[in-house]
This record gives sequence, structure tokens and C-alpha cells, in this order.
Amino acid sequence: MADEVELKLELTPDAADAFEASALLPVNPEKIEQRSIYFDTPDHALAKKGFSLRIRRSGRKRTQTVKADGASAAGLFVRSEWGRAVKDDKPNLDDTTPVRAMIGGAVDTVASVFEVRIARRTWILRQDGAAIEMVLDRGEAAVGDRTSPISEIELELKAGDPAALFTLARRIDAVAPVRLSVQTKAKRGYRLTGPVTTMVKAEPIALTSDMTAAHSRRPAAGC
Repeated sequence: MADEVELKLELTPDAADAFEASALLPVNPEKIEQRSIYFDTPDHALAKKGFSLRIRRSGRKRTQTVKADGASAAGLFVRSEWGRAVKDDKPNLDDTTPVRAMIGGAVDTVASVFEVRIARRTWILRQDGAAIEMVLDRGEAAVGDRTSPISEIELELKAGDPAALFTLARRIDAVAPVRLSVQTKAKRGYRLTGPVTTMVKAEPIALTSDMTAAHSRRPAAGC
């Protein structure tokens, strides 16, 4: 188990283009295509307990990761995580992870829920004596034919003072507008599993000159 300290920043696709073209970045980032499958029970027991379970494929390497939500403030995430290499897209849920202890016998119903597909660029930077891994992720979360776009920067502290993450975020904002994000990729995916949100246009309201404000707010018959 390890603790992950990271700052998430959202940005538009145009801002991501400006960020990649800026002089802020070293040349020749590590480039990789990632596909992550997230797993849970049919009633999302893991998510309800504040955990996520994924298997991420990067090239020919697969890594299973369990993450606890942990503390989050002002976009800064501090989360415990359990990681291990796996051979395929089937989770290994032995006692080296907290999953079995969290959901008991329901562990046998764990199955894939959604996917996240990302094109990732990675840089290692120094800021105020801290070592920071900076990644730019562009892609989408997907459930069937429903998708949610992803365009974000993650700043993960490898060594040093967490305050350096915010200093670096301000430098990034100076070249490409960003905003603090409080939504993980897992939460984006889970939102897609919910009901489809629809918009309904309100019917015209008939008003007369003798109506009071109270009358104008009264629901129409049958509403």
C-alpha cells in the first residue's frame, strides 16, 4: 500500500493544445496509450464504500490498482492505493487488497462496469525542490455507446513539499487556462452508468394583467 498525493486540473482541448506547445515543458515526453477497465459489483458496493478497482493496460503491461477516496481539499487528493501486476483483465482479489474485507461474499459478483481510454503524455519536473510527475491525459470514459470526454492534467508529488504542486499549477495556468478538478476518472465513469439526463421544454405560461406575483407562480392544473 502507498499514499498518492496529486493535484488534478481540468482544461479544454484548445487549452491542452496551448499547454503542449508552451515553453514550460521539457522536450520528448513519454507517450503511451492506456486502457483502463473499472470493476465493481452490480450494485456498486465498492464505490459506495469509497473504493475503486481497475486494471490498466499500458502497452503490454497490465497493472491492477485499488484506490481509496481518502481526503480531498482544494483539488488536492491524498489517497491510499494498492497495486500489483496482473496477467490479464481478470482482477486478483486476494488478501493483499482490501476488496474482500470491504464487500465480503459479494466479491464473487465483481465485473467490469466501464472503461477509460487515454492518450497520456508524461514529464518529470522540479519545482521548489520538489519532484513532480506531470501528465496530460486526453481521452474519454465509456459505457456502451455513452461517453464522457477527458482533458486533464495530473500533478503527482514524488518527493518534497505538496505546496510545490500549487506553485506549478499557477505556472501552468499562466500559459493555458485550467481549473481545479475534484472529479476522478472513476467518478466520471460511474456517472455514465446512471440514468440519462433529459431536458424538457416548459410549456408557455398564460399571464393576465390582473394576476398577482403569487398567482403567476402557482402550478398549472394537472402539474
